[in-house]
Amino acid sequence: MYKRQVETGWAASNATNASLPTKNSLWKIVGNNKLTVGNPVIAEWNNKSGLIFRKKIELDEKFLFRITQEIQNKTSNVIELYPYAQITRNQKPILEAGSMSGTFILHDGFIGVFDEDLKEYDYDDIKDKKKEYNATTGWLGITDKFWITALVPEKNKSFKGEFVHKSDSFKANYIINKPVEVKPSSSKTSNTRIFIAAKEVKVIDGYAESENINKFDLTIDWGWLY
Repeated sequence: MYKRQVETGWAASNATNASLPTKNSLWKIVGNNKLTVGNPVIAEWNNKSGLIFRKKIELDEKFLFRITQEIQNKTSNVIELYPYAQITRNQKPILEAGSMSGTFILHDGFIGVFDEDLKEYDYDDIKDKKKEYNATTGWLGITDKFWITALVPEKNKSFKGEFVHKSDSFKANYIINKPVEVKPSSSKTSNTRIFIAAKEVKVIDGYAESENINKFDLTIDWGWLY
């Protein structure tokens, strides 16, 4: 069974010695416990050393998720952390006989726009060698014939995007290049948008315009017809 997992989080610089949430951390729900359109869910994790991490998860009717990550710094030190997000796919899909995926007609695999450049790679490309790009605008993800999972980094924040095969899984991720600096007794937030849905032209074009996502229409592969 093919599985995709999406995660968001924080990475520490070498100068920051802080306990950060991991995949094994137990978060608690604050308030509403059922995610629906217009009713966000807030999860919280306390590292017991003066840092509180929060995630506000919002969903619209077309399956665009908005994730707002917050750090509350109750220590006496300045904390510097880098926001990141990652899609993990557990294995390469096995294509059915007659499928157009992975051909000149239809791309299947990794996709992203970094500044003005569209980049597309199949699974074997990334298994052989990872790809990295630095950009100030863009998006990246993993696409199938009908579906896409895409990450859209925070606006006006330069980032490094990566396509990689690691631990027997395929991963598309980004990390913001400049850390978020949180002074004592203060808080800071970081935002990301995640699109997980069918590739409907009207929906994709609508988000490209309303969310100002550069070349988001290229999530749909028109092959030689484009």
